[in-house]
Amino acid sequence: MWSTPFLDGDVIVLTISFPVIVYIAAVRVWNYNCTADLTYCGVKLVTVYLDGKLVSPGVQGLLTLRRAPGNCHFNFAQDLSLSEQLPYNFIRNSLFLASPHSGSGVMLGDEEYESPVMPQGFVFQLLILSTWGDPYYVGLNGLELYNQDGDKIRLTENNIGAFPDSVNVLEGVNGDVRTPEKLVDGVNDTLDGRHMWLAPILPSQLNRIYVVFDYPVTVSMIKLWNYGKTPSRGIKEFEILVDDLLVYNGVLDKVQGITKTAVKVPYRTVLFTADKELVKREHSNQVRNSSYGHDVQLLNDHQRVTSGGSYISADQSQRPLTSLVPTTHSRSLHDL
Repeated sequence: MWSTPFLDGDVIVLTISFPVIVYIAAVRVWNYNCTADLTYCGVKLVTVYLDGKLVSPGVQGLLTLRRAPGNCHFNFAQDLSLSEQLPYNFIRNSLFLASPHSGSGVMLGDEEYESPVMPQGFVFQLLILSTWGDPYYVGLNGLELYNQDGDKIRLTENNIGAFPDSVNVLEGVNGDVRTPEKLVDGVNDTLDGRHMWLAPILPSQLNRIYVVFDYPVTVSMIKLWNYGKTPSRGIKEFEILVDDLLVYNGVLDKVQGITKTAVKVPYRTVLFTADKELVKREHSNQVRNSSYGHDVQLLNDHQRVTSGGSYISADQSQRPLTSLVPTTHSRSLHDL
C-alpha cells in the first residue's frame, strides 16, 4: 500500500506516465485498506487530469472514492469512469437524501416503522443473523434494488459479493453453481439451484451479502426472494447496512407451500419510501419488522451468540454434505 503525510489544505499529486500515447476510459482504484480503523486514512475526493487538462466529470471534476471495507470479503476495486454519462456528480456530505414526501416513516401493517427514507451510499450490506432452522447453511434465491424513481437498478456480477462466498469455500467442495452472482441473474421465482446462492454458516462469523457500487446510489426499495430449494436454509432475521450504518432490521418469511406442481417463491419488500402508491402496492409483500432483540444476542462486532432460528454452536463435524455441480458439458446437475 501507499501512504503519505496529509494536512488540510494539502494537494497530493499522484502522477502516472506512459512512454507512448494511450487512451484512457476509466481509472480503477483500491482505497487504503490496512485495517478497519485506518480505512479512514483513505482518499475521499480526487480530480483526474490528462496532460494538464481536467477530464474527470462531476462538480469541478471532483470524484468521490469509496472507503475501503477494512476486510477482503469482496473485491473492493472502484472504477472511476471518465465519461460524462455516469452520475459521478453525486457529491454528498450526508448519507441520506431528504424525502420528497411528507411523513417521518413508512407504514408496515398496523405499526409505524421509523426507517430512513431512501438511503444513499456505495455499499449495501445484508447482514444475516439467523436461518429458519438449518445450523449449517444459509441461502437466498435473489434480490433486486430500486432507485429513487422506483426503477429497478441493473446489477451484474461486478456489483455482488458474499462472505463466506459460497459452499465452495468448504474443503472438498468445488464447482458448486450456487454462487453470489446468481442472486442478480433475474431468475428468482424458482427451485432450480442454478439460480440461487448458498453458503456455509461458520463458527464465529456472520454471513453477509454485499451490493457494491462505484458511485453513490439512492435506494427506495429492496426485493428479496428467500431460499426455495430447502426452506429451512432460508434467511430469517437480518439487518441492512448502508456504508456500515444500520438502516433496517427485519424477519424474512420462510418459503412455504412448495410442491412439484405448485412452484411459487414469493418476494418480500423492504421499503425506504413514503410514496403512498408504492406503499399501497407493496403492502402485502412487506418484510416484517424484527423483534430479534428478545431472541438474539450480539457482541460489539456483530458476532452471533444465539438466534431464533440457527445456532452458531453447531457441531462442524456433523455438517451434511451439499453439492450442486454440472455432471457433464450439458446443463444437467448432480445434487448431493
